[in-house]
Amino acid sequence: MPLLTRLRLIQVKLEATKGSAETPDTDVLAWDIQCDPEAEFVERKLSGIALGHSSPGLQDGSGAGKISFKAEFRTAAAAATLDAGLAILVQCCGVLKTSEVYTPTSSYTSQKTCSIAYFKNGKRNILTGCMGNLQLVPDGNRLVCEFEFFGVWGAPTDAALPTPTYTAALPLMWSASANVFTLNAVALACSTFNFNLGNTLTPLVNGGRISHYMVTDRDPVITMDPEEKLCAVYDTYAAWLAGTTHALSMAIGNGKYKVTLAVPKFQHRTPKEGDRDGLIVTNVTGQCNFNSAGDDEWSLTVAAV
Repeated sequence: MPLLTRLRLIQVKLEATKGSAETPDTDVLAWDIQCDPEAEFVERKLSGIALGHSSPGLQDGSGAGKISFKAEFRTAAAAATLDAGLAILVQCCGVLKTSEVYTPTSSYTSQKTCSIAYFKNGKRNILTGCMGNLQLVPDGNRLVCEFEFFGVWGAPTDAALPTPTYTAALPLMWSASANVFTLNAVALACSTFNFNLGNTLTPLVNGGRISHYMVTDRDPVITMDPEEKLCAVYDTYAAWLAGTTHALSMAIGNGKYKVTLAVPKFQHRTPKEGDRDGLIVTNVTGQCNFNSAGDDEWSLTVAAV
C-alpha cells in the first residue's frame, strides 16, 4: 500500500519534566512537514586485510532528531487566546506565556520542552525534549508560522491516523495589518515582513545521549520593505547612521481577535534601496534590542479587535 504525503498530522504536548516523554494530544494544523533523524553516521574503516569498510558503521547514539513544518498563525475560535497547539509550540521556542502576552525568556527554569507526535498515513514518530525556532511570515495574505524543532528522535512505529480536532478560527490575515504597522509612530506601508526569533538550540547531553534541547542564545531580527518616505517623515538612514532605536508596532487580526507585535527598541542594521513595481522601498533588516528589564526586546499580545 503506498503511503500518501497528504495524510499527515502533528500532535503536541508540554512536558512536565524536560525530556520526559508525554503522550501528545493537542492537534496542530500543519503542512510541509519534514521529520528526520540527525544522529551522525560513524564509519569504521579500521585496519584490515582489504580496502574499504572493514567493519559495519553505526549511528552515534545521540538520538538527535529534527522536525520542521508550517502552521497558520491563529487564535482560538471563541476566545482571545492563541490556538492551543500554537501556544504550546510558541512556548517551546524559548518564550514565556503570561496570560496572553508572550515574551522571550533567558531562564532555563522558564524554558519549556514538548513531545511531538508525527503521523504519516499509518506510521508515527515521537520526538521528545523538543525546543525550536519560529519565523512569522505572510503567505497568501495569511500569517504563517515556520517552525523548526530539535529533539530526541524516536524510531517510527505503525499507528493509525488519529481523528484531529482543529479550531474553526480563521488565520490572522496580513491584509488586516493595513495602517496599523508603525515605526517611531509613523505608519509605513509594507508588502512583506519576517519576524525571526533567531534561537540557538543546544542539546543537553548525558553520557553521549541527548536528554533534551534548550535555547542558549537568540538574535531576534525583523525584515520588511516599507515604502520610502521623505526625510521629514521618517529617515531610515539617519536612524541607521546614529544607531537610534525606534518603537515598532504591528497588529494583525482575523476580524475578531488580533495579535500585536511590539518592539520597544528596533535598530536598523542594513537598509538597502529597493523597487516594488515602480515604487521606491527601503529593504530593512533590524534587530530587537534589550529594552529596560531584560527579556523585553519584543512581545506578542493576543486581544479582541
